[in-house]
Amino acid sequence: MASESPRIGVVSFADSRVDQALMTEAHAYIRDSHLGLARDLTARGFRVLDPLSDASDPTSSFTPITSLAQREAAIRRLQQDGVEALVVGCWRWSEPMPVVDLVRRLNVPVALYGHRNADWSGFGGITAVGAALWEVAPNGSALVHPRILDDVDELAGWARGAAAYQRLRTSRLLLWGGTICMGMEHLPDDISRLKAWLVGDILAEGQYYLIKRAEAFLQDGTEIQAFLNWLQAGGTRIVYDEKMLTPESLSRQVALYLAAEQRLDEIGREDIAGVSILCQKELAVEYGVTPCFIPALLPFAENHRGEKVPMPTVCEGDIKSLITSVLMSYIAPETPAQFGDLREIGGAPNWVVIANCGGSSLFYAANSNRARDVLPNVTLQHQIHGASGASITFKGKATRATVARLCRVRGQYWMHLGVGQATEVTDEIMARRKWAREWPTVVVDLGVDSGDFARVAASNHYCLVPGDYAREISYACSQAGIPVLRIDSPEGIAEAVAAMTGCREDVKWT
Repeated sequence: MASESPRIGVVSFADSRVDQALMTEAHAYIRDSHLGLARDLTARGFRVLDPLSDASDPTSSFTPITSLAQREAAIRRLQQDGVEALVVGCWRWSEPMPVVDLVRRLNVPVALYGHRNADWSGFGGITAVGAALWEVAPNGSALVHPRILDDVDELAGWARGAAAYQRLRTSRLLLWGGTICMGMEHLPDDISRLKAWLVGDILAEGQYYLIKRAEAFLQDGTEIQAFLNWLQAGGTRIVYDEKMLTPESLSRQVALYLAAEQRLDEIGREDIAGVSILCQKELAVEYGVTPCFIPALLPFAENHRGEKVPMPTVCEGDIKSLITSVLMSYIAPETPAQFGDLREIGGAPNWVVIANCGGSSLFYAANSNRARDVLPNVTLQHQIHGASGASITFKGKATRATVARLCRVRGQYWMHLGVGQATEVTDEIMARRKWAREWPTVVVDLGVDSGDFARVAASNHYCLVPGDYAREISYACSQAGIPVLRIDSPEGIAEAVAAMTGCREDVKWT
């Protein structure tokens, strides 16, 4: 999965009436504002595409767009450079229709940005251009454009979310074993409909692709042993028993993981944005071992071979969680998204527990992408599902965190979104559960009672990423036309229940 910086175009227009008073001063003001914005976005990690300036000397070469020829040249250059989102600098009034034409032809998310400066009437410019985008409405991006004044951090949040949505629209997702597991009807989706507006493609292939390659790794055994040596050298504890976790079952689990890495290389891992492993019951029972190393190691930045790019990974063919994980990873590429089941732990009514049944990204064992930090906090012990296998156990760490999941009710999509505080998971917390103590566990306080959360939860699966990315996810959903429902306050829960069940006046069921 690519982690290249978002490619954000920055353009500025000027009044074409060149005989106006103060035109020289106006162009100097537009130039300084435009170049300042480009510098601010670059400093925040974006790849700024500026079709109006010469990168070698932008100050001397800059000129705002005032003619059709300049507009045509800017469009060609931005398209050639692969622009993913566009910021139009509205520093003072200019004709709105040239901006509308640019937005129509580029057809990427657009934001209007300006200053609170009464001397140059940027307020008049941003309102005139924004009104024209609404009136003409050449595409969906024109309708949902934000208008931001003097808040580069807000603009950066929009840019990350908008670029993530653009990448999601062309992404390819892979389902090993297909979708719908154990009769869970909320896990599949309308794949053709998703391809029309939200993702590029969803591929499916049987889990035998992995079994066949796993058998080859087992027959040779060399790389399986290298992987196990890496785990043990890093400090991972392995607790064998006489039934579930044996040397044989562990080797088979490792082989399935190595097969998944090999299969991604064969397909071209740069062409795949995220994967799902079905597991139940084909692998866990019929093949005889759970594939838990796949969701644990694919979304992690190292293995026994060295550094690698994390791959968002979910289980059980959960398409909506896979889309959520991929979106999160586009927004925060340095951090693999966490995926897991909702579980309850007594004694803390505000806790939401995300604990996958046998494996989830090792990152969360230490909130680190480095094996030297993570592996000492990992224990391999008996799985509680399937015929045999290990659960990759760890206890989550304290951090600010964003929880989200795409969901659907009667064909209407929603994004559940909340920001809370993940707590340090202790042995005492794990011991409160009669079963599933072996599961890798992250606990987050969203500020809502678990009983209230149960009223609105649209799945037993949710996703999490460290940090507060509510703004970015909300902007991405705005581009996609997906309403956001907050799940991190009692008021948000009540609103979400009303909206999803059709009790709100502006939601009409057919």
